[in-house]
Amino acid sequence: IGYNLSAAVKDPEIKEKCYWAGVNILKEGIKFNQDKYDLFFECGWVYYQKLKLYAEAAKYFALALQRKDHPMYVSHMLAHSYAKQHNWQKSLEIWESVKRKGYKNGSQSEVAERHIKKMKKYIKMEQRGETVKDEIKKKEEEKKEQDKVLTTMKN
Repeated sequence: IGYNLSAAVKDPEIKEKCYWAGVNILKEGIKFNQDKYDLFFECGWVYYQKLKLYAEAAKYFALALQRKDHPMYVSHMLAHSYAKQHNWQKSLEIWESVKRKGYKNGSQSEVAERHIKKMKKYIKMEQRGETVKDEIKKKEEEKKEQDKVLTTMKN
């Protein structure tokens, strides 16, 4: 709701107020729908995607994960939330769980394996006293460069 309301707004302060209004509505809905994952997930999504409050996002994604019939992307978002907080170990544990479960889509194991390798790499880097932030920045820059190349090729 907050996300949809904010789409028509340009002012960043008003956008943020819309996001918070959405969070408050979702929390009210959660009080009456404790057994469904959806509202917990949506609340986590607003915290993650729009407010960049990754610890709060992780809290709601974890609650969504405790509900029956949650889709695999709930686990993914929980793992990403932990990674955004640089909690590589918790992210690794979630990705390993995704890989063990396998879900219905075999490609999920491949996605999980890719993230497992990355989390293990980050854990080792920190153990050696290296800065993971520089590695992440480097990867983001490489991705931007790849995106430029793809855009150029399309035109």
